[in-house]
Amino acid sequence: MHWASEDIRFRSYFKGVSFTHDIHTLKYELLPPRAYTTREKWLTANFTYLYANFTFVRKISGSLLNVYIPSTLVVFLSWTSFWIDVSAVPARITLGVTSLLTLVTQMIQARNNLPAISYMTAMDLWLFACLLQVFGSILAFTFTYRIYARTYKNLLSNTVHLFSILLISILNLNDAVTVETSLGKVIGSFSRFGDIDTYDEVRVHQFLGVPFAKPPIGNLRFKKPEPVEAWSEPLECRELKPACTQFTPSPFPWYTDDQENISEDCLYLNIYAPRNASAENKKAVLFWIYGGGFFIGSNRQDIYDGIALAGMGDIIVVTVNYRLGSLGFWFSNTDDAPGNVGIWDMLTALKWVNEHIESFGGDKSRITIAGESAGAISVGLLSVSPLTRGLYARQIMESGSPAYTLGDDNSGTLERSIQVALRVGCINESVTLTENPERVTECMRGGYHSFRI
Repeated sequence: MHWASEDIRFRSYFKGVSFTHDIHTLKYELLPPRAYTTREKWLTANFTYLYANFTFVRKISGSLLNVYIPSTLVVFLSWTSFWIDVSAVPARITLGVTSLLTLVTQMIQARNNLPAISYMTAMDLWLFACLLQVFGSILAFTFTYRIYARTYKNLLSNTVHLFSILLISILNLNDAVTVETSLGKVIGSFSRFGDIDTYDEVRVHQFLGVPFAKPPIGNLRFKKPEPVEAWSEPLECRELKPACTQFTPSPFPWYTDDQENISEDCLYLNIYAPRNASAENKKAVLFWIYGGGFFIGSNRQDIYDGIALAGMGDIIVVTVNYRLGSLGFWFSNTDDAPGNVGIWDMLTALKWVNEHIESFGGDKSRITIAGESAGAISVGLLSVSPLTRGLYARQIMESGSPAYTLGDDNSGTLERSIQVALRVGCINESVTLTENPERVTECMRGGYHSFRI
């Protein structure tokens, strides 16, 4: 068999089905085996087209056996059987459309797994045929409904219900995944991407916006975080939660979102876990603390998306939010505002991870805390605290250390806190923070404050 470097038409046949491929100008020549006298010639030969052709035949043959033929039979039965049992029409039509959508999905996946070759058009023909069958299913449903709607009053409601379920399944491109924790069920989703080295599909489970503490609002503003309470219903964790209230506009616009994505109710963490993480196959855990000078930043930034790191690194990635600016570090020298509650947020999140990460397939004995800039400073501070003993195994500090704290001692922090309270009108000549800390703190809880301390 010989492929010349000129434009030609090539026609192959497989089980009576004809497929046409357009071969454009090729830059090489693939000769039969007898033309190669040495092993080196075989090793240097270009087998791109041959591989593509064999791959195509293998994909079609395997799919005919386990996908296309069974799906077509199911569709055929769903179209014909309602003449026997009319009352089951909605369910049968839904089953048929579902099968067809499965068929289309399989075709798309098979096509994506093939080399990107412009002259292979058979897959397009198959996909077009599938879409025609889906359109036929819709027409069949319309025809059936018009005939039997008056006789069967519940036909419309049942059909709408079934198709609503089907539509939700179609729109929800990331399949749901549920994890059972001691606090309750957590519902996350799949994320997919391609491995640039092996071209294999990599799946990662992601759980976005998992609460680790009660919302620090109202009487809990400026206080140490309180552990989150258990929930009775499954908790939807498929969307990122807002960033903590912060000083805006920041000198680094990429650190902050618009005001719609900023809130005091922000103590949530994100979990990214490899698909194969389980109790029998526990993964190491990276606990990430973002930087930003303790007054800007969040775990919803694109640069902290842990999907690729979890999938390629085969580890679980956890990114955590913590309070910033005056809401995270305002200080009145009382239990109502002890200061450094942003650091306490990190500690509470770390305790949550140590207690619950095994439910997500993590190994709590292999937790590494890591951070950059202010996050690195926080890692250093946590490392010298006796409260973190036994909560993690390793640490990574990038561009920061506890030797440079970006802060003052208690007296300096108290003076900054006085300036913040003065700006919002919570202190005056008769009411001071040093003499009336409870009263000033109560006043500070009554408004919206995000000054940088």
